[in-house]
Amino acid sequence: MAETDVDAVRLAASEAASNAVIHAYRDHVGDLRLRARLEDGELLVVIADAGVGVAPRTDSPGLGLGLPIMAHVSERFEIVSGPEGTEIHLAFRCDPTG
Repeated sequence: MAETDVDAVRLAASEAASNAVIHAYRDHVGDLRLRARLEDGELLVVIADAGVGVAPRTDSPGLGLGLPIMAHVSERFEIVSGPEGTEIHLAFRCDPTG
């Protein structure tokens, strides 16, 4: 991947992890899981937590830009939320020629 693409992966993964830390575990500590794999010319990254899910927070210390940033810098972006927690799915094209 080109360095700018690597930077996009870092930024999106950092935003997803930050969201989990700030929003998922409001009243308790919990785990954050990151999985990454190469598939069909893409780097697929999943950041997962077992928290309360995606919901607005009036007391949030953030600016509310994390989700738009992730959507902008990735090829594909999806939030999968259910009773076991939330996963942020990110896809990035792997082009070794840059």
